[in-house]
Formats: sequence, structure tokens, C-alpha cells
Amino acid sequence: MLFIILMRIGCIGWGSLIWKPGDLLVDKNWRDDGPQLPIEFLRTSQDGRLTLVICDLFPVISTYWSLMTTSNIPEAIESLRDRENCPTAKPIGMLKRLDLVPENAVKKTIHSWLQSKDIDAVIWTNLGPKFNDERGRIATVEEALDYLSNLSLKEQELAEEYVRKAPGKVATVYRSKFEEAFGWVPIYPVR
Repeated sequence: MLFIILMRIGCIGWGSLIWKPGDLLVDKNWRDDGPQLPIEFLRTSQDGRLTLVICDLFPVISTYWSLMTTSNIPEAIESLRDRENCPTAKPIGMLKRLDLVPENAVKKTIHSWLQSKDIDAVIWTNLGPKFNDERGRIATVEEALDYLSNLSLKEQELAEEYVRKAPGKVATVYRSKFEEAFGWVPIYPVR
């Protein structure tokens, strides 16, 4: 006899997943009670944007989560990997409710949060800081401001869109500096 276990899988988000999920297999009902995680604008993307990533050197902020429309963990991971344009599944984090408590502080926070939700597992984008193609490099706020100031007009438009459309609750240190310097106030509804 074959038993099929249907899992309820959540996906944590804090940036463009929320306002531009694309084909990501989520119900698109982003709940504003995700885990409190250390997030900052620390990753330069191929199109010039400075994107939000987890970095435990920064203060925690509110995150969001949505329920996956698949009950298959590999399919959920593949969907997020495709959405994030990652060549492998390595930068996709995953925890199950029944996993042992991790030692890593971020994963411990996510695991604790997972225990309070009616879901069996959770996935998230786990890309780290990268500045000027240097993986792991954390730009100072001054370097980030200088970087954004010197982008081409098209790149600057994309960078501004990303910063402004991040949910208003994603109130990071760098974001406040971007608002002061460029007037990039949130345009996503503050929830």
C-alpha cells in the first residue's frame, strides 16, 4: 500500500517575491507575520539593483510568508529556485517542523517560528551579501549610496522600483538612508 503524505509548505519573503511572484507556486496571500529576520539591501544583482538578503550582522525586521500551492518539497524548492533564477537549489533554505533545532541563529529563529504555524515545512531564498561581484562582501551604507548614485538611468529606475516596492514594514537601516538621499519612500501598501 502506498501512502502519500501531503505537506503544507510555506515560503518566506521580504522583497520582490511579494510584489512580483511571477510563476512561484504560492497562493499569493502574503501574511505579515513571518519570522523576524536580519535583512538588509546587501546584494548587487545583474540588473544593478541592491536586493534584500539575510545577514546576521543587521537588525531583525518583519518578514512575510505565503502558502505554497504544492505539497511536494522538491517541487516547492524548484519553483523558488526558478523564480530567483538560481542555477542550483543550493541558495534555497528549507526547514521541516520535525527537524532538530538548528544551531545557526537564523535557522533557529525560522524553526521556532515554524512551530507556531499550521505548516509542515518552510522555504526561503538564502542568497548572501554580494557587492560589485564579490560574494560575501557587505557594502557600507556610504558605499551603497555611492553605488546607487552612479548607476545608469535604467539601472537606477530598477533599483528605485525594488526599494520602493518592498513592503513598508521592511524598514531597514539602509532603506532609511535611501529615503533620505533619494526620496525613495515605500509605494507598496504599508501592512
